[in-house]
Amino acid sequence: MIKDTSILKKIIFVVVFMLFYGCSEIIFETDISQSYVNILAPTDDSNVPSGTVSFNWEAVEYADNYNIQIATPDFASANQIVADSNVVGTNFQWQLLPEKYEWRIRAQNSAFETVYFSKLLTVSESDDFSGTEVALTTPPVNHNSNESIQTLSWESVEEATEYRVRIFQPDENGSLIHEETINSTSLNYEFLDGNFTWQVRAQNTTQNTLYFSRKLLIDTVNPGIISLQSPENGNIEDAGEIKFIWQRNDIAGSVEFDSIYIYNNKNLTNLIWKERSDEKQIVKDLTEDNYYWLVKPFDKAGNKGTDSAVFDLEVN
Repeated sequence: MIKDTSILKKIIFVVVFMLFYGCSEIIFETDISQSYVNILAPTDDSNVPSGTVSFNWEAVEYADNYNIQIATPDFASANQIVADSNVVGTNFQWQLLPEKYEWRIRAQNSAFETVYFSKLLTVSESDDFSGTEVALTTPPVNHNSNESIQTLSWESVEEATEYRVRIFQPDENGSLIHEETINSTSLNYEFLDGNFTWQVRAQNTTQNTLYFSRKLLIDTVNPGIISLQSPENGNIEDAGEIKFIWQRNDIAGSVEFDSIYIYNNKNLTNLIWKERSDEKQIVKDLTEDNYYWLVKPFDKAGNKGTDSAVFDLEVN
């Protein structure tokens, strides 16, 4: 029997500790929350030419990585957060267009993080080839399509001898799925279904421009089957506002929506009302008559699903 109570307490503590944490590895992190990230460049209110901007800072002891964010024009009134990345090391490069920015950085490990340290930055037009814009033409911005083969095109750039095209899924922080250099100003590419970002830069033997990007969604799958819910088939309703409800399983891809069609003849030749709904329900004021209604599903990519059944409705 253990008579020394201090030893017994230590044993109990160790047992409870091991039971609580199991056999997993226990890692003790150093608190870095009061540490300072010393920014080296760009310094506050710097003015740099457009292109690839290099951000540099001093290492913080016991930090595993650094979170760097860039906003335009600043974080207090941000129109856009153009970068938000965790970086191992003390250098980060990002392409920036002419604009005012604020960038900030903090050090972090698995348990602690510092406050953000920030600087203002102005990016100005460049007079040389590297500051030239590549004007993308097709597909349009944020295009949704049900056609797998897309023609990516852009306007020619003076002094450019070739163009480098990159395709990411879903964006610049995702996987690079295609990259090639071509002499023409268009590229036909066959996409799978999903979200993509494509980008182009102009280049010659000595220089290159920034990459210019657009997003694209490919969706070749039709929306799901519609099931009409209310009013039930053959219902008799009082004249006035009538709520039409239906169901459809959402399918991942482009935004789906439905259109309701209401006729007052059984042959469905006399359409009295048609309306889009994004909520699988809609209200319509109807007067006394016999009606026939159905719903058709669509999506933003141009796919059309199967028409629902036709329900008849008597309004008194």
